[in-house]
Amino acid sequence: MKNRLKKIIVYISGIIICVSIFNYFDTNNKFQLEIEYLNKYNDKVRIYYTKVPGKEIDGSNYIDLYVYGKPNYQKLTINFPEFITPYNIRLDISENQKIEKLSIKNISLKYGNSLIDGDNGLYMNYWSLNESIIYNNENYYHDVIVSPVVGKKIPILISNIILNEKIKNIKPFLF
Repeated sequence: MKNRLKKIIVYISGIIICVSIFNYFDTNNKFQLEIEYLNKYNDKVRIYYTKVPGKEIDGSNYIDLYVYGKPNYQKLTINFPEFITPYNIRLDISENQKIEKLSIKNISLKYGNSLIDGDNGLYMNYWSLNESIIYNNENYYHDVIVSPVVGKKIPILISNIILNEKIKNIKPFLF
């Protein structure tokens, strides 16, 4: 019985070491969040994330991106830091209080050859909207309204459990 237990422990330890070494040397790949949307105003996009699955977002890890407003769709690519897996993501897609409508075509997450495809509205399967951003079925835009909670426009999308599980399938968390 003790011999069998030792073999299981050695086997599991070997797997953990192999996956850790693979993750450590896998430096050519970074997670990238790709957003394709229409926003006519100069704005700031902020992405909060956690490095541990199931942990709540506490605001300590974030990326800022300043964006010029355009009359056409624009594609943003946000690179997460090297060696970071964003297990839980919050996307503050606008800070500009003038914004009334957003048209989002794509929110995808890439890592190397892996893609969690959110193009052509598929992103709606992976993200939850807060009370300040409402999808309008009539014109296929998102109406941005004043949040009754904070008294200003704060359109936020938060990764849901489906996206979080897909991220864990790309890069499992071991430690």
